[in-house]
Amino acid sequence: MLGFLSATDNDIDRSWRLCMIVPAALHELAKMMMSRKKRRLYDRMQHGIQKKAVAADALRAKRASLEAAAASAKPPSGKAKGGGKSARRKA
Repeated sequence: MLGFLSATDNDIDRSWRLCMIVPAALHELAKMMMSRKKRRLYDRMQHGIQKKAVAADALRAKRASLEAAAASAKPPSGKAKGGGKSARRKA
């Protein structure tokens, strides 16, 4: 950041923009230098990672909404639950 700040005559806005743009440009340049086969593989990997992240975000949102609905639907009773499968099994 300090190098960009001194290069932009201490303009903070421009230096922050450069901090974001330069790594992205270097990434694109490195991607251009890949062979077509490697670039396609890399793109498909990134697509899969992005797809997985979107699905995880959707599940997190669903969980949050279900927990909020459950919390507002019934107050805690203070009784311990019992009688599940492990209680029925007696070895």
